[in-house]
Amino acid sequence: MFILILLIVQTIQFTIKVDQVACMCPDIPQEDICNESKFCKWLDGSCQKLNCTDATDQDWCDRILPNSYKCAWNQGKCDTFTTCSNYIVSQPQECFEKWFCIDGGLTASGLYTCAEQNQQDVEEEQEIVCINETNEEGCLGIQKDGNYCFWDSEAQNCTTKSIQSCEDASNTTVEYCKNTSCEWNDSTKECIDLSCDLFKNEGECNLYFNFDLSEVTRCLWNSTTCIDFEIIDLPSEQCLNMTLNTYVWNSIQSRCVECAQCQILKLILILILIYI
Repeated sequence: MFILILLIVQTIQFTIKVDQVACMCPDIPQEDICNESKFCKWLDGSCQKLNCTDATDQDWCDRILPNSYKCAWNQGKCDTFTTCSNYIVSQPQECFEKWFCIDGGLTASGLYTCAEQNQQDVEEEQEIVCINETNEEGCLGIQKDGNYCFWDSEAQNCTTKSIQSCEDASNTTVEYCKNTSCEWNDSTKECIDLSCDLFKNEGECNLYFNFDLSEVTRCLWNSTTCIDFEIIDLPSEQCLNMTLNTYVWNSIQSRCVECAQCQILKLILILILIYI
């Protein structure tokens, strides 16, 4: 009965928990899939973890290798990340790709140096305190604690509400909505949840986070539109990459299997072999 439960495909919209167990290289039994994963390599008959120096270009090093590898591209090669101030990049956004460093400023050579987030002087804007606002027109904005100002028409004062969803963000500003994992609907003047069908071109049709960044949903471009996909439809060569390294192809079942289940499945197979 337990084995049958594991064979059920659970979802149409493919959503992954951010803290979901990622596949480890030893979970991948096939040589071709191991090498195609871009974070493992086939060596001595098994799938093993890549070294930073195995990544031969910046995109591979900074964007494809998992954060747990602690790799960063610098001066034409990929190596173990050291500290933000050791990196000089051509574009400011490249600093963020190196362990969430920030732009530390333009150098004389026209390149940008990177810096730790807590080392850059940030000009503080005037702090908003909702209860200090005495009229509805001034009852706008977001406090430092993340709560937004809300005018209580009965009490005739400015109070606060917490922002727990895109719907809550409708009561803030268009800019705030767009800076979260939400989309502003110009027609209804509301902040709405993201969905695959909101992405109108192939370049945008990739993935999106939910409001609190606890889940990520993968989308698929079907030549004309961006759609949700069923994991059961994925072929073996797309199983690992399309699921953000959380599923691996199981050749016995001929389907994608969640890596968190791999150890359970191995245990079941051992028990079956013992009792046959």
